[in-house]
Amino acid sequence: MFYESTEDRTASINEIPDITKHRNNSDPAYANNQTIFVRIKNKNNNDCTGIGQFTLTVKPVPLANTPDDFILCDDEFSGTTTDGQNSGIDLRSRVVQILGSTQTETDYIVSFHTSAAGAKMNTDIIINDTDFTNEAGFIAGNISEQTIYVRVQDRNGPLKCVKNPVSFKIIVNPIPAVSNTISPFAVCDIATSSDSDTRNRIAQNIDLTSKDSEILAGKTNHRVAYYATQQDAQDGNEIANPTDFQNITSETNFPADFNTDNPGVETIFFKVFDLGGNQCESIFATFQLLIYPEPNIPINISDYSDCDNTSDSFANDANGINGDITLKNKIPEILANYQPAEFADFSVTFYTSLTDAESGNTALAIDENIFENDANNQTIYVRVENTKNTPIACVNTKLSFNINIKSLPSFTVMGEENIDAPQIVCLNDTPLTLEAENPAATYDYIWTNEAGTTLGNNATLQVTTAGKYTVIANDQSPDGCSRERTIVVNESNIATLLESFITIIDESNNLSSNDNISISIDTLSNDLGPGDYQFALKNDDNQDRFPSIGFQDEPLFENLEGGIYTIIVNDKNGCSPDTTLQISVIQFPKFFTPNGDGKNDTWGVKGANKIFYPNSSINIFNRFGKLVAQVPIDSQGWNGTYNGKTLPSDDYWFNIQLIPANTSKSPILKKGHFSLLRR
Repeated sequence: MFYESTEDRTASINEIPDITKHRNNSDPAYANNQTIFVRIKNKNNNDCTGIGQFTLTVKPVPLANTPDDFILCDDEFSGTTTDGQNSGIDLRSRVVQILGSTQTETDYIVSFHTSAAGAKMNTDIIINDTDFTNEAGFIAGNISEQTIYVRVQDRNGPLKCVKNPVSFKIIVNPIPAVSNTISPFAVCDIATSSDSDTRNRIAQNIDLTSKDSEILAGKTNHRVAYYATQQDAQDGNEIANPTDFQNITSETNFPADFNTDNPGVETIFFKVFDLGGNQCESIFATFQLLIYPEPNIPINISDYSDCDNTSDSFANDANGINGDITLKNKIPEILANYQPAEFADFSVTFYTSLTDAESGNTALAIDENIFENDANNQTIYVRVENTKNTPIACVNTKLSFNINIKSLPSFTVMGEENIDAPQIVCLNDTPLTLEAENPAATYDYIWTNEAGTTLGNNATLQVTTAGKYTVIANDQSPDGCSRERTIVVNESNIATLLESFITIIDESNNLSSNDNISISIDTLSNDLGPGDYQFALKNDDNQDRFPSIGFQDEPLFENLEGGIYTIIVNDKNGCSPDTTLQISVIQFPKFFTPNGDGKNDTWGVKGANKIFYPNSSINIFNRFGKLVAQVPIDSQGWNGTYNGKTLPSDDYWFNIQLIPANTSKSPILKKGHFSLLRR
């Protein structure tokens, strides 16, 4: 029998009731070591008894705390970053958590097992627990999980108590996937305040984050980190300001020949970080940063020069504006640093403002000769793009030139700036001198006729015949422009006027009365000459009574009275002198009034004198046929007296014979009467 005290054993009381399910005394004094008192009774030998005792020692079970899970990101040590299997996992880094602060490995053995049964039976032991490789096993969400079981065993004493196993997980999260074929990032070397050399392949203000979209490929809640070297990527030493990056000279591979347009090349490293729950980062990848130079064009080019012409919308060759400017002719000079075979690699466009050139908007047409400048010395801005350097076309907009429209020679011809009206060569006064001159300039002149024959090289040309004469003035210096003018020369001359061209209707031929005496010149049947003529009539006898008739285009004079007249023919083209012809117009007055008032005081034949009629007789009779007067042809006429006596008012008769000096004309024989009126 078993008792918990000697007293109970002596008294045979309080026997431990169920020795198969004994619970040791909970008294702290006996918690770990309790003395059990024994009484042995011999049932076959008169109930002889014996006593004894032993100590019941209860050792505590080791503590085993559940450690934190290993939450890892998939690594590449297994050969791939997408298998959920990591190497180098130090399971023993969890021992302190498992044993807690009151236990150490001096007293306890901690082992790791791949199964719960193995932890209990001390099998399935993970031998390399400081460099463990988990088993891959993806679950939903591409997360690999493996449960690890922990056995804690008492290291000392014969019992070596063991704690029921605890477990934790190795959780391997997938890392962000990145592409190994990120396209090169091409930038252009442009001038900045710190670096004005646009061909040294060192570029500032490079925004690496412009590659974020391509790298992330639609991923959200992720970010991209950029690194200058592989070591920086491994160490996590990010580029501090990827939006304002300058390529690193020591990391850039420069072309051997800087005169080429080959780029400088720098390798940029990057990683992608998951900003979600696991915050895994990708392995590093790379892309090429290409730094292309601006097109290699001259610092300056010559101005576009041409001579003024009439191709502009104003048809004016003296306004410094041309409408046929060919800008594309400047391209060889702009691309002078390249071979002609390379010209196709460049786009050259022209603009009227620097703003347009920089933006590439509103380029001027250069395929046809259609550009018209706004004013002389207008500035044209050039934009040169290297279209071969894909995926970027580097641009140079530093070049400009002026449109220099040179003035044409300014000279006069015959004193007139513009010769529109024909010039006249008077055939009676040849030659006509054509003259081109500008006292302020020195020109070389060439005169030609309509057939193209050169007639002279002086400023003047003498012509004797009608035609078209062209003078070209060439500017000797500095522009070399030329201007030509064509002068039309028409022939003219003073008129040829013969008596036979004239028809006189007067009383000498009984064709007229006092009311219809006229003179006409037949210009249709008779050739007066090549001029353009006008006609005037001068009364040589009595200007007061019958004044002259001024110049008129019509060769007809009507309602005249008898007298001596001079016909004057003037060439309106300016040939001189005027042509004149004196004629006789015969009229026999119907009456006269010898009252001394100076009007019609005598009677005589009007228009007759000795020049036209050197032989003549004029006889006057009274009504009874008595001869009362014989009047000399050049006299003042009959005054109405006979032998000094005044004759009365009455009708008187005349008998006249006029023998013309022109023997081709017939004599004039005329009889008639007139009235003597005394008032």
